[in-house]
Amino acid sequence: MQVVDWLRWACLSLHVVGVVVWVGGMIVQSRIVTPAMLQSDRTAKPTVRAINRRFLVYLWWSIAAVVVTGSGMTALHPEFGWFRWTGRESMLLGFKHLAVLVMIACAIGYTRMLLYMGSPSTNGGYDERIQLYQRLIVHYERISAVLGILAVVLAMAMVDAWPR
Repeated sequence: MQVVDWLRWACLSLHVVGVVVWVGGMIVQSRIVTPAMLQSDRTAKPTVRAINRRFLVYLWWSIAAVVVTGSGMTALHPEFGWFRWTGRESMLLGFKHLAVLVMIACAIGYTRMLLYMGSPSTNGGYDERIQLYQRLIVHYERISAVLGILAVVLAMAMVDAWPR
């Protein structure tokens, strides 16, 4: 029984770290980095692109940590099932899982937009789609930040579901 308790603790600890990096990173990106990129001159854009490339590494590692540890915690919990909507806690967990799935979809779109914006232009420096991609990045960041906060609130509502 102590091994299961230790695994729960390890999963929960890594899960919290992954959530902090993912959601906190998306909030920093949406409130600080992207506005700076949109308002900066050409000399600052390479620096902002380098920041974005570095962030993508942390983004995807934190997503992997959240998915693996969340799956582990769900498997280790005696009452939770995979998308089994039988009680209050499992319904909250199901909504949290759905929010995370949408956040992952946003992360895929976000990554594609950042990689596109970091690639060289094929028509002499002007690309008519760049403003569309900048708006999409802003939307992906905001949606991820809001859903991340929602997932944290749902997790806080489930805190009593864990056996002591």
